[in-house]
Amino acid sequence: MDRAATRSLSCSTDVAFTAKAVTASTAPWPLAVSGRTYWVQPVSAALLLRLLPAMRVAGTADAALTDLLRAALGPRRWFRDPVRMALRLPLGLLAHVLDRILAVPGHEADPSLDPEAALVAAHRRLAHPDEHRTGPSLALAALTCEVRLGAAWYFAPDRWPTADGYAPMAAVWTTYGGLMALDAGAQLSAANAARLAASTDKGVERAYRALHKAAYPPDPTMRGAA
Repeated sequence: MDRAATRSLSCSTDVAFTAKAVTASTAPWPLAVSGRTYWVQPVSAALLLRLLPAMRVAGTADAALTDLLRAALGPRRWFRDPVRMALRLPLGLLAHVLDRILAVPGHEADPSLDPEAALVAAHRRLAHPDEHRTGPSLALAALTCEVRLGAAWYFAPDRWPTADGYAPMAAVWTTYGGLMALDAGAQLSAANAARLAASTDKGVERAYRALHKAAYPPDPTMRGAA
């Protein structure tokens, strides 16, 4: 397989966790080939974990690419098989199709256009300062989602529109971004608690007492039971 057709095989984790990105991560999209429109389904993280290494090896690349396109375009058809037609596309167009199949919605979101994504990214950088330098792998993102959300989330044929029933690759990356945002929020809460405890300002002390009251609200209905 030509290098132009494999330029998008590396996925980035700089994604936006927004309602739009979450919805788009599982949505099919239309592909027009030779005057006919096919609906491309999302491919699963489990499938990509199996196929991506093979797609980078000359001896197995073509078979792996065919398996990837089959999962995205549907079962073999005796007439106008979409996979066969896609493989006949010029390499530049085939690379574009692969880009779209492996795209993660919200990737490289413009902070000026998506302030929510910028805030999530800022929280993630605070909670995980080394992540942007090292970067988790798809395997780690999938494992994190499975551990935190359960195997019934990762493999759910009734929920996911993938060929094998596993969570879509884009959904895994998007959900992983959301989990990192939750982790960042927890770290911000801990940091705020440390600031409150360390401060001697009277205003901060009042804020601490108000926070304590909100955390442990009194229940007058239980006083008679004492």
